[in-house]
Amino acid sequence: MATAESPWVVFTEADYGSGCFRLPKRTSVVTVGFLTAVYGLLQIVGLYTRRTKIVVGGFSNFTTMAGAVLGAITILFGLVGMNGAHEKDSGQIRIFAQFLLFALLVCFGLAVMDYVVLSGCEDTGMDLTKGERNPTMDILSRTGMCMEFRTGFLVFAVIHFLLTLFFYFEVKSLVDVMTSGLGHKIRWWVNTPAYDSVS
Repeated sequence: MATAESPWVVFTEADYGSGCFRLPKRTSVVTVGFLTAVYGLLQIVGLYTRRTKIVVGGFSNFTTMAGAVLGAITILFGLVGMNGAHEKDSGQIRIFAQFLLFALLVCFGLAVMDYVVLSGCEDTGMDLTKGERNPTMDILSRTGMCMEFRTGFLVFAVIHFLLTLFFYFEVKSLVDVMTSGLGHKIRWWVNTPAYDSVS
């Protein structure tokens, strides 16, 4: 359909290309924004689920709080990404892409700190003389599943990083398309008086 600024210029969703799952690229970025916001919500839930850890960040008091703060920010930027894709605002989409890269680096740091804590899982036990009590580590130590949990944590962390990196490139590709110009795809002859009279 024609834009208000230039009534003779017509773009379609196909001009932006297709994204993951062969969805239109803008729809794909909206989906990425939604999944990012949901992940941020799960990070906040980690504050109240001491017995179960769903996301990266949460095996020490510091990483739990840092993960929750990151989760709140993640929800905000996820919504920014969704709105930017819906409104065709390349500025908002670029901000969302930059945030995904920032979140990837922060989550990497949290994962390293969590893995250091998990490395001492067998020695945690219920010894309250070692400092502040960590209910999550106490439970893991008592169940004797430290090794299995460390392995599962590493697998999940790798999947998380690869998925976030994929999301970043998916969003960035839409920014590149929107800012590079689609002049070669302009159909000047559609919706023009000359075209209408011929047709």
